[in-house]
Amino acid sequence: QGFQGNQGLQGNQGNQGAVGQTTTGVILFFQDIASNISTYANLLSIPTSGVENDDSVSVRQNDGEKLIESYITSIGYPGISSLPNGYWEFDFWRYVNNTSGISNIVFRVYKRTTGGTETQIFTVSSGSINDTGITEEVIQYTTTSVVSLNTDDRIVIKVFAKTTNESSITVHFVHDGNIRASHIHTPLTQGSIGFQ
Repeated sequence: QGFQGNQGLQGNQGNQGAVGQTTTGVILFFQDIASNISTYANLLSIPTSGVENDDSVSVRQNDGEKLIESYITSIGYPGISSLPNGYWEFDFWRYVNNTSGISNIVFRVYKRTTGGTETQIFTVSSGSINDTGITEEVIQYTTTSVVSLNTDDRIVIKVFAKTTNESSITVHFVHDGNIRASHIHTPLTQGSIGFQ
């Protein structure tokens, strides 16, 4: 048998493939539609085309945080065993009737079991609300840890108001409608489950 020949020259590198589709987080909208749990409204991935809602609460310093409204995802949503860490963005509309003191909206995010046990995951607060007209605010928050879930757990977001003013301040949270549909960008990438 003869000797093996020399290896040929390497060919040119091929063209780079097209960039894949970007994965974006599920957007959840605060909706003034009653859920299957009394006193909780819905947190859905489909925006409403209905009437804008202006929810409010009167609060003063000694009250601490006062609940404006509680929201919950649909039964079975998100239907996963862990909540991924990542980027959350709260894009919402708010105002106050009086700018005295420092007034804030506080979002508290929980996981809720089918038995009704709620465990807080994180909380974020708005800046000082110094607007007596409806104004948009955006808050970014990044979670660094994965949160374990039961596959039938749901996500709850409670919206609170607080103030440093000793007299009552009315804090407003505006949502629904076509113009000021307050919502949250989440790290969830799974398809949504419709209203139940």
